[in-house]
Amino acid sequence: MKFSWFPGHMKKSLKELKEALPSVDVVIFMLDARVPASSFNYDLEKLVAGKKILFTINKTDLASPAVTSAWLNYFKEQGKNVVAISSKKGSIKSLIDVLEKFRSEICEARAKRGRVGKTIRIMAVGVPNSGKSTIINRLAKKSVSPTGKKAGLTRGFHWLSIGNDMELLDMPGIFYPKLQSEDSAWHLAAVGAARDVAFPVDDLSYEILKFLKEREHEFTADIDVSSAESALNGAGKKRNFIKAGGNVDYDRTAMWVMTNFRDGKFGSFSLEFPEIEN
Repeated sequence: MKFSWFPGHMKKSLKELKEALPSVDVVIFMLDARVPASSFNYDLEKLVAGKKILFTINKTDLASPAVTSAWLNYFKEQGKNVVAISSKKGSIKSLIDVLEKFRSEICEARAKRGRVGKTIRIMAVGVPNSGKSTIINRLAKKSVSPTGKKAGLTRGFHWLSIGNDMELLDMPGIFYPKLQSEDSAWHLAAVGAARDVAFPVDDLSYEILKFLKEREHEFTADIDVSSAESALNGAGKKRNFIKAGGNVDYDRTAMWVMTNFRDGKFGSFSLEFPEIEN
C-alpha cells in the first residue's frame, strides 16, 4: 500500500509550529486512543523539552477500555502527565484539572522571577482528525474551531481564548514523518487521520476486514479474507451491495467498511497495544 505521507503543507505547518514554540507554555500531545503509538510525534517531544507536557488519549469511546487503561499505565510508568478522555462524550474535567495545575505552577515560577501575568499559552499537537478542534470548542464552551469527520479541516494557526486565563493555538494536524511500523500507515488511515484520497480505500477496507476476522467479529464469520477480492466480495454480498448485472459494488462496499469502522459501528477496537509498540 502506498501512502502520501508527508506532503508540503505539513512541512509548512511544522515550520510554523517551531516558530510559535517560544511563546508556548504548555504542549498537549493529542493521541487517538485506537492508535496511540502511530499518532504520537516522537520528534516533537524532543523539540518541546522544557515545556509543561500533557499526553491526552482521546476518543476513548471508540477504543477498547482495557487497552486504553494499559496505555494510561504505560505513560504513567514513564513519569508522564496523561489523561484519557472522549472529546465528544463524557467529562473533560481531568484535562481541565491538569491545565489548571500547570497554570498555577507557571504563574508561581513567573512570580519568583519577578514576572507578572496569569495567562498561559497552550499548543495542542496531533495528527489530523485526532480531536484537537473538538477539545478547543469544549474548553472554550463555544464553537471557535471547525470540526468534522474529515481530516484537514483546520487551516492555519490561530490563538484562541478558552477562558480561565488560557489561550490555545488552533493549528492543522501534523503527521510524524517516520512511520513507527509497517502497520502505522493503515492504522492512521483506518481512524481517519489521512484524507481518503491519500490511501487506497479498497486496500484499507481489506486490512480492516482482516483485523475483524482475526478478532472473530461476527460480521466476518463467513467471509474469506485470503485476498482483497474475496473479502470485499463477501462483505458486499452480506450487505447486498449488488450492481446491475449481479456483481458486487466493490467501491460502495469498501466505503461502507471504512466508514463503519471509523464510526465504531463494528464495536470499540484498539489497533495498537503498549506491550507491542514499545
